[in-house]
Amino acid sequence: MDLQLPSQSASDRLGYLRWLITFSLREFENQVPTWSAWPSQVSADPVKVTPARAFRNPFAFDDGDIILRSSDSVEFKVHSLLLRLASPTFAALIGTQRNEDYVSVPLRRRVLEALLRYIYPMEEKSQFNSVGNILDVYNGAIDFQVACAKAPLLLGIKDFLSRESNPLRAWAIAEHYDIRESKNEAARQFIQTDEDLLSPAVRELQDIPALRYNLLLTVKRDILLRARAAVLNVIWGCPSCSRPSPKWKAAYLTRVSGQNPFTPEIIQDSTFELCCHTGGCLGCPGTFHSLDAQNARQRLKSNLTSILDGVDMN
Repeated sequence: MDLQLPSQSASDRLGYLRWLITFSLREFENQVPTWSAWPSQVSADPVKVTPARAFRNPFAFDDGDIILRSSDSVEFKVHSLLLRLASPTFAALIGTQRNEDYVSVPLRRRVLEALLRYIYPMEEKSQFNSVGNILDVYNGAIDFQVACAKAPLLLGIKDFLSRESNPLRAWAIAEHYDIRESKNEAARQFIQTDEDLLSPAVRELQDIPALRYNLLLTVKRDILLRARAAVLNVIWGCPSCSRPSPKWKAAYLTRVSGQNPFTPEIIQDSTFELCCHTGGCLGCPGTFHSLDAQNARQRLKSNLTSILDGVDMN
């Protein structure tokens, strides 16, 4: 068959070339169209190519039977069976009738991906660069009842709180999520500092009932009163000036006055030795190494440790 390119307009020639391609393909299938079919059976419109669907790696399984779409429109092709086993909330969401070929999940991509990494047996879990990021995922695990994710996430939260520079913020987070060990440890750190911890504002306090914050302040006040009493009661005698009180103690109380009783300087031997030499009594320096003096200093250290360890915010 001799096909000649008609001497027509550019659009007609483009249509003819498309017809020619169609002719070749149909000829291969023994379905050869006649010349009269051109151009009525061949559209001159551009061919539309649908791009391949992109899924978030590594959750792009070829045998996945369900597509999850995050709130920021990232899709994951996964296995519905695993989701049903791991989460009652996912199971209910998957079972809901829908018009789309995907399931909309009210979680951002980062949170949804982190939860999937716990649902699937993957060694590489998501890395978190702040306590806020890991709390977002922990909240997602709570909302979607992903039990397998809660315990490891909780360990990560505890680690972040142990390194939080503001103990008031650490306490507020631990209080909100009822993380008992972290709550008590943060309260102890809060008691030991006199710094202004409210500037900048600790926004996590907005989630804490006023009575719980008031309890924290009350516990701090009471613990500091007991600790200061322990400092006032430290004593050992001096044969030269023990009545009514040795001069080293007056120098010691003057030196530590106004300090938080849990300040390290309070119990340092060097502090006591310095006060023995600067108290104005020739006999005080000789008492520093006595057994009574050693026992008195050790008793103070033990008392302060015991008072602080007794903090319980639960």
